[in-house]
Amino acid sequence: MSRADRAHAAVMRILRTACIAFTAAAVSLFFYLVPFRALLPAAALPSREEGEMRLHFLSVGQGDCTIAEFPDGDALVIDAGDGSFASNNELVRYLKGLDVSALTLVATHADVDHFGGFSEILRLFEVEKVWLPVLGAQTDAYARFLAAVEREGCETDTLVRYDVIARPSGAYFVCISPHASGETDENESSATLFFSYGGVEALLCSDMSTARENDLLGELALGEDIFDSGEYAVRLRETDILKVAHHGSAGASGEEWLSCLSPETAILSCGAGNAYRHPAGETLARLAQAGRARTHHCTHRGRRVYGRTTGRRLMKISTAGESHGKGLFGMIEGLPAGLKIDTDEIDGYLALRQSGYGRGARQKIEHDRVEILSGVRDRVTLGSPVTLAVWNRDYENWKFCMAPEGCDTSARTLTKVRPGHADLTGLKKFGGTDARNILERASARETAVRVAAGTVCRQLLRALGVEVSGYVRSVGNVSDEG
Repeated sequence: MSRADRAHAAVMRILRTACIAFTAAAVSLFFYLVPFRALLPAAALPSREEGEMRLHFLSVGQGDCTIAEFPDGDALVIDAGDGSFASNNELVRYLKGLDVSALTLVATHADVDHFGGFSEILRLFEVEKVWLPVLGAQTDAYARFLAAVEREGCETDTLVRYDVIARPSGAYFVCISPHASGETDENESSATLFFSYGGVEALLCSDMSTARENDLLGELALGEDIFDSGEYAVRLRETDILKVAHHGSAGASGEEWLSCLSPETAILSCGAGNAYRHPAGETLARLAQAGRARTHHCTHRGRRVYGRTTGRRLMKISTAGESHGKGLFGMIEGLPAGLKIDTDEIDGYLALRQSGYGRGARQKIEHDRVEILSGVRDRVTLGSPVTLAVWNRDYENWKFCMAPEGCDTSARTLTKVRPGHADLTGLKKFGGTDARNILERASARETAVRVAAGTVCRQLLRALGVEVSGYVRSVGNVSDEG
C-alpha cells in the first residue's frame, strides 16, 4: 500500500470515528433535552363520556397506582408505583392515553413502591399540586422525589384526616386517616381515602394494617358521621369498591373490617410472583367470606381495572346553623327552574312540627316561619340554589354566649357528655372540652330547616305527579289490621 493510500485510510478511520462520536453525542443530547418516555405512544383507552367519572387501577408491579379521572377532564394520581423502568412506561403511556387537562398527585406514604414514579410524572406533565404524607423518609429516593417537587414549583400540602379533594362535578375524596399529629409508624400513617360520586362510593386503602382498621371501626361505633368533613359525607358501610390494604397482605383486611364495608368489588395491587407472597391466602379467604365482593387482581403488566359512573345527584341539601344561634339555614341545589314555591305550606309543616308530643318550653318562644333568601323570584324557582332561613327568636336570650361577633364562651359550658347524644362523638371528632359547641349543631332544633327543605321537595314531587303520605300502623300491641 502506497503512502497516499495509507494516509487516505487513516483519514477515513478518523472520519468514521468522528461520525460515530458525533452521532452518539447527538443522541445523548437529544434524550437529555427530550426524555425518551415523551416519545412513547399513548395507551389505547376508551374515551370518557360527558359527565363520566372513572377510577383506574394500574398494574405497576409490587406497588400501587390509582388514577381518578374527573368529569371535567382533570385527574388525581394516587401513588405511582416503584419507579422501575416497566412501571414508569406503563404509567406515562396511560396518562397520555387519558389526555388529562390538569394533574394533582397524592403520595399516601413514603415507601418507594408508592411514590417511585412521581418524579417521572413531574418531569413530563404539568402538575398543579402534590399532597405529601404526614411522615417522610430519610432515603435517597424520597429526597429525589421532594427535590423534583421543589424543582417544578408545585403547590404542596400534607394529607391528614378531614382533608377534602373536591371537584365542581360533585366528586370528592375525604381523607379518614392518618391523624394530623401523633403518628409514628409509616405504614399505619399511610393515607386512606373515601371517594364518592353520584351514589358510587369507594375506599382506597394504602398500607395500613388491621390495627388501624380496628381503630377506625372503634371510632365509627361512636357515630356513622364521625369521618364526615363539613358537607362531605363519609359512609364506610356503603362502600362499593375497596382497594385492599397493603397489597393483600395477611396483616390487613381483617374480618370485622371487611364485614363492615361489605364491598361489591375488591381491587388487589401486587406484583406477580412477588417475594412477599401477596396476596395472602387468608386475605383472599376473608374477602370471599365477606359475601358479595368480586375480586380483581392488578398483577400482570397490561392488566388494568377501571370503574366508571355517570351518576349525577338530582338534588343536594345542606344545612347550617346552631340551636341558639341567629337561625337555621338550608340550601337546596339542583332544583329545576319554574317550580312554584308555596311558603304557606312550608309554614304549615313547621307549625305541625312544633305541635308534636314532647315539646318543651322552647316551643313557646319560637314561632317558626320560613324566609327564602335566594333562588326564588315571585314564588318561582330560578334554577340556582334555593336558600331557606328559619330564624331563632331565642337568640336574643343567648346572644351573650353565642354571638359570632364576640361573646362570653365561658358561660353555659357543658363538660360532662350526655348519654344518647352526639356530645362524645363531636368532641372526639372536633376536639375541645366544651360540648356546647357540639350540641348547638347536633340539636333537635336543627330539624326545623329540614322540615322546610323537605316541604320544598314535597312540592317538587307533587309537580311530577307524586304525592307523599304516611300513617301509624301500630303502637305497641295496638295495630291497624286494615
